[in-house]
Amino acid sequence: MVDGLSELAGSLQRSGTGNPIALLNLADILAGDLRNKEAPEAYLIYALYDNDSNRYEVGKQVLTKNAANQHEVLEENLYITENGYIETFVVNETPEDVWFDDFMLMSTTSPIMQEAHYDPWGLELEGIGFQYTGSEIKANKYLFNGKELIEDNGLRYYDYGARMYDPVIGRWGVVDPLAEKMRRHSPYSYAFDNPIRFIDPDGMAPGDFSDLITRVANYAITKTKQAVRETVRKAANIVKQNVREAIDDTRIELKGEIKFTDEIGAKAEIKGVGGGGASLTTSESSLSSTTTLGIGTGEFKNEYGNTVNHDRVWEVKGQAAGNGGYFKTIRNDQGVSSEGGITTESGIPLVQTETSVTTGDADTKISTGVSAGFKTPIMVSTTPGVVHLSFDISLKLIYENKKE
Repeated sequence: MVDGLSELAGSLQRSGTGNPIALLNLADILAGDLRNKEAPEAYLIYALYDNDSNRYEVGKQVLTKNAANQHEVLEENLYITENGYIETFVVNETPEDVWFDDFMLMSTTSPIMQEAHYDPWGLELEGIGFQYTGSEIKANKYLFNGKELIEDNGLRYYDYGARMYDPVIGRWGVVDPLAEKMRRHSPYSYAFDNPIRFIDPDGMAPGDFSDLITRVANYAITKTKQAVRETVRKAANIVKQNVREAIDDTRIELKGEIKFTDEIGAKAEIKGVGGGGASLTTSESSLSSTTTLGIGTGEFKNEYGNTVNHDRVWEVKGQAAGNGGYFKTIRNDQGVSSEGGITTESGIPLVQTETSVTTGDADTKISTGVSAGFKTPIMVSTTPGVVHLSFDISLKLIYENKKE
């Protein structure tokens, strides 16, 4: 632009006076500069929000070079799909002047294709309704009370399902199927000749509008009661199933056992307070008799055992105020397993509650129950290689849950 103006100035100096050609050249230089100039960063922007003020759409129309020295229309046509709000404004993010005018927000509702008015008997009031006659739109035939208008042989009937209704004379075309229940009224009359109060939704029998509301309410109440009963039944079945499974996993066990244990260990105890200790068992022999009764399954069995094992068992246990706990690690040919448990005094002599957890390579076993009985060591020693002899008798109610 500067070069063009310099050349034009030199031409004017040489000619000594202005001329029309020089003025046209000046206008062309200015217009060319406007064409090559970048449009400022200005735009029309909008945002749509739903009824809860959540924004779900944003858009904008940007100013272009077409606005150079003339008007450019920035507009956006939107189809609104839900109720809510719109926010719109114009923005100029540059120091350059941009003039906005004729800013408008117009709302256009959906076009009306049909509008109909009726008297209480369903006769259409002509002259005040509207019907779009375009070939691309089919006329709606479901009119008064949402019933289909049948136009055959110049007649106009509404199909109510059970009967055809003629709104011109306010009568049905055939006898009421339930006429014997309404002998006071004509079997051809519509809504007991009182369509302002009564309705006949299916052509079977008229009814009060309040009766319809009552029937709808009763239907809703009935369905609600059915849903509640079904939910309670399912919940009860789930509880019964869980209780049944718990009972099936519960058993009564009476066990007497004599153990010969080769162990080394140490313990400390304060009478009336508690104590604890640790030990290592290298071998154990036992004679036992066990009677088991499954509460849910009814299974009854007696087992007698004479076992000898050389498992290495590390055990740590403690007790305070009648409550105790233990943890042991067992190593044998099958691998290593762990067991831990707690015992709690029940307040009844010789009765304790027990919960234990056993983990190994194959599964995890959780058992809890109540035991009654006693365990009496006959000989106790902390010297390595000395056999410990104890007698154990217990009656247990055990619930056992195995998780593979």
